[in-house]
Amino acid sequence: ALWIPGREGKLVPRICRKSVSATSQRSIGTARRHPQASPSHLRHIIVTFSEIGHRRDDREPVIRQIAALPYRAEGTAIDAPVRVLLVTSRGTGRWVIPKGNAANAGSAPHACAAREAEEEAGVAGAACPTPLGSFRYRKTRGNGASLMVDVDVFPLAVTHELPKWKEQHQRERRWFTLAGAANAVDEPGLADL
Repeated sequence: ALWIPGREGKLVPRICRKSVSATSQRSIGTARRHPQASPSHLRHIIVTFSEIGHRRDDREPVIRQIAALPYRAEGTAIDAPVRVLLVTSRGTGRWVIPKGNAANAGSAPHACAAREAEEEAGVAGAACPTPLGSFRYRKTRGNGASLMVDVDVFPLAVTHELPKWKEQHQRERRWFTLAGAANAVDEPGLADL
């Protein structure tokens, strides 16, 4: 059950403030009426999740993030091969692109993506204001909970690599061919981009 602080510091079950249909009850786990609920509270239920982090219904909010896809051409010819830069995630060491929470008020999303690339990968350059595309993935938290995240990806033409950057000691960075990068990442939507 979900518990919140109540009167006199005691923990009490959290009461849902909307009714839940039988269909959504099956999809979210077990649902039951609180034993202390009065008859007027018949619509209010306590939801116990059989597994923390599963989406309750289609109305559950999806977290939005922005990401940079740092790239460079290997030469000046129009058909020069392109390489993309990936970094390791801090928690699991998987290969990912620099990403973070959606733009702050007053900042353009592509500028925020460029800032993430500088902090996480130690690269700077020109970020395109139009996203290349987007992908969705399930982010798992340290406590076992997970949430869906939609990521808008902005191409970043790298002009220089910084010798020192904010997360240098927490991540590894590496240039990949396009095919190599697609094979290195775990998220299918990102690999497609």
